[in-house]
Amino acid sequence: MKAIFAALLLANALARADDLKCPDTYPDSPISLPASSGQIGSGVVRRAIFSNAYLYAGKLHGDAFGFDAMVGTAKTKRVKGGWDTEYTFTPSETKWLVCAYGGNELFSVKPRRQGPIELWEQIAPDVTQCVLQVREIKQPYRLPGEWSAAAICKNGK
Repeated sequence: MKAIFAALLLANALARADDLKCPDTYPDSPISLPASSGQIGSGVVRRAIFSNAYLYAGKLHGDAFGFDAMVGTAKTKRVKGGWDTEYTFTPSETKWLVCAYGGNELFSVKPRRQGPIELWEQIAPDVTQCVLQVREIKQPYRLPGEWSAAAICKNGK
């Protein structure tokens, strides 16, 4: 019995490929303007709070509005404190966790607005399944709530 349990534990550890988390905030960051802009100076991207996350399959900085069509299959289920969305990929796809910052909160009376700042983090090439876990961070006396997102990924072998 112990040998079977150890083999299952080892198989599960080998199947796990990638765990990624969206940072809670995007920090202040100075940026340089490209020489081709004709402007002299520098800019700054201001600190922004996490506002959305999704998984994307395709080229870096691809069409974010078409992401559902770009990830094969996606199944969402409500869980306590948020939701899980399970995605499946083909091994040949380039996959990304995309974290957005500076939009409005995920559950808002106003229409949801995608944040203007996106952080794209590549998912390991051999991954074939990911679960995007979005959770509300409960804090007393804090409205609206804050959110977190993490992608738990593995290859399906």
